[in-house]
Amino acid sequence: MPAVPLNQIQAQIAELSWKYTRAPEYVESLRALFNQYGSLVFKKGQVTHKLRAYPSYHVPPVLVNQLELSLLSNHRRYPQASLAPVDALWQEEMIEPKTLAAALLGRVDTGVPDPVLQRVLLCCQPDLHPLVQEVVFDHATLTLRERYASVWLDQIEAWADHQTQSVKNMGLRAMLPLAKDRQFDNLPP
Repeated sequence: MPAVPLNQIQAQIAELSWKYTRAPEYVESLRALFNQYGSLVFKKGQVTHKLRAYPSYHVPPVLVNQLELSLLSNHRRYPQASLAPVDALWQEEMIEPKTLAAALLGRVDTGVPDPVLQRVLLCCQPDLHPLVQEVVFDHATLTLRERYASVWLDQIEAWADHQTQSVKNMGLRAMLPLAKDRQFDNLPP
């Protein structure tokens, strides 16, 4: 028998989905869900070095994947309400809610790049942990990379040309998802 039954997770996530448009309630219920499953699968001593570097609930990846699918489904139903859950999830201190916030932000397209770019700029500060920066650059910038590439490249260039080394490093990290993306054919800039 698996440690975490998928049908049980899906039922709990379906119940959680009803709170999508009420961000504080959604995050509170999500926190309870993470606490429930975090203690079931985490065994001290079996943690990768990457996870030790940032606070985590240590939940099974299937839970985070199912939550991400649910968030994207809710986003398709209520696109105008999607920025509130992003903001609420980002305020949490653990990596899993931040990962979900980044995944959802990467799908938001308000018709202009500013709301997404502003949130990426707020999320990515030079002193932010590199693991969290990686999550933001890999997931939250998806819409910027696909639909507003020139705006995103301008921001990366501003970071790369900055006087401070930590900001330059952030610009270099922001370039990695572009270099990995096979659809992106504008590598010289």
